Amino acid sequence: MTHEEARTRADKIVSDSIASKDLVQETLAAALLEMDRKAPKFDSREQATVLAALRYWQRAVVGGRPTFNIAEWDIATGDNTLDPLTVEEIDEVCNRINR
Repeated sequence: MTHEEARTRADKIVSDSIASKDLVQETLAAALLEMDRKAPKFDSREQATVLAALRYWQRAVVGGRPTFNIAEWDIATGDNTLDPLTVEEIDEVCNRINR
């Protein structure tokens, strides 16, 4: 391989790499926009109520001593098909809502 051929090949690799980086950035930006579009939007009162309900539920499940009724449990577990959120997971959800 000549010096010129090596230079041309190297330029192509760099060009392909830049194109790949641009494609990754465009794909990521599109995915983030789609996630934002799908995220529920709450007004201030709705957000406050959702956060209060999450914190209530968090206190209700602390220490494994539930203080809720069966209807609430069924909602939180998808009629016993899901594990309810842990205290730590509820903290994360609250943090995401507050962003």
